[in-house]
Amino acid sequence: MKVVRLAWLCLAARGVAAVEGPVGDVVEKLKGMLAASKAEGEEEAASFAEFKSYCTEWTDKSEKSISEMGIRMQSLSNSIEALSAKKEKLEEEIEDLEKDLAE
Repeated sequence: MKVVRLAWLCLAARGVAAVEGPVGDVVEKLKGMLAASKAEGEEEAASFAEFKSYCTEWTDKSEKSISEMGIRMQSLSNSIEALSAKKEKLEEEIEDLEKDLAE
């Protein structure tokens, strides 16, 4: 008996034969649940794609910014070194000029 019911359920699910009554109601509810599940899956896939796109874009911008800041830091370090050397040279010139004034 259970095998017959299962066979009818399978046939109804495939659309081969329509089953009426409680079994038909269950089959229709299952079809509805399947359709709803597929729709939810598609919505989740779209949301995930949007989120992934946002994350990828943010990561790319961050990596670019980090790279630019690294270049800027190197440039500033070079400027500090050059200015420090210039400062030492000017301090030596000041000392020489103060010696000349003292004489």
